Amino acid sequence: MKIECDRRIFLEAIQLVGGMVSTKESDSFLQHVKIKTVGQDSLELIGTDLEAGIKYILSPVQVENAGEILLPPQKISGILREVGDERFKLEKTESGCTLHCEGSTFKIVNYPSEDFPPMPEVSSKFQIEMDSLKLKEMIRRVVFSTAKESSRYTLNGILFSFKPDLLTLVATDGKRLALAKEPLKKGPPEEVKIIIPAKGLNHLEKIIAKEEKISLFFDNNHIVFLSKNSTLFFKLLEGRFPKFEDVIPKNCDKMLTCPKDLILSKVRQASLMTNEKSRVIRFSVSKGLLNISAHASNLGEALLEMKIDYQGDPIELGFNPDYLIDILKIWWSDSFSLKFRDEETAGLVEVSDEFLYLIMPVSLKG
Repeated sequence: MKIECDRRIFLEAIQLVGGMVSTKESDSFLQHVKIKTVGQDSLELIGTDLEAGIKYILSPVQVENAGEILLPPQKISGILREVGDERFKLEKTESGCTLHCEGSTFKIVNYPSEDFPPMPEVSSKFQIEMDSLKLKEMIRRVVFSTAKESSRYTLNGILFSFKPDLLTLVATDGKRLALAKEPLKKGPPEEVKIIIPAKGLNHLEKIIAKEEKISLFFDNNHIVFLSKNSTLFFKLLEGRFPKFEDVIPKNCDKMLTCPKDLILSKVRQASLMTNEKSRVIRFSVSKGLLNISAHASNLGEALLEMKIDYQGDPIELGFNPDYLIDILKIWWSDSFSLKFRDEETAGLVEVSDEFLYLIMPVSLKG
């Protein structure tokens, strides 16, 4: 195998694909990216940890000799970031491979590419096409609400609920919940629910940002996202997603409205006076005014005030500041509204039937 390629586009591609490789030291083969020539002007890059994976087609590339090779993405990325040449050459040798730049040569140990696992084959009865930017926005609005490492594995993923004319995404860690909806032109004939692990979906965002359309198809074990130059697969999570409909409050008769940037700043300031044992801030809500406070015995106290639009009875609410900051960071409007009913009922942020965010309150007693 011998190729010549633009350094910048190859670096971008191997960083993207390399983000999907295994981080376990025992998976030596899976810590590499498989690179294979395709015709005379393209490369196929594959990275996987067996739970998720990506195949990316890179072109244009000058292929002098066809072949395939396994490369460590972090090392190759580090080399290509440091050298300033516009182009480089890569050649497979009997003992490994050699990367040539002007004035620099790197010899890299290589593993047998024949032992690299193949991409899974997915047989699906139907295919769903979506606007890629809309799918990206849906994922962005819910993915932060997934659990990070929960023993309830389904909470580590996002529920994709497909109906004939509607796609619904739901994520929750048990203390908050985010839901996004988008109409479908042609979904499955009957409702289908699958759970996709949140890990790796950030790669999907990077890829679909460059594509107008993306296709989805899946079976009982995997889902595949197919675009012009990329194929991503995810192994589906097994188990039942929590019944979330019942926890969404129905009668939130109170609502405060305020500038998004201002309340984000105030919540961040108050969070500085919380710790892991006391991760709570107090909202004291009264007509036209919101007082935000926080206290930790080993840190001190924060007292903040801001004007709001609120006409209801006075009420005090407790929230984890991180959960408020997360929604405010991705909020797309200059104005922010929070609905609630009482001190024990979840707070609610919603935009018609398009988006919903639920945050459980924290007790202020004790």
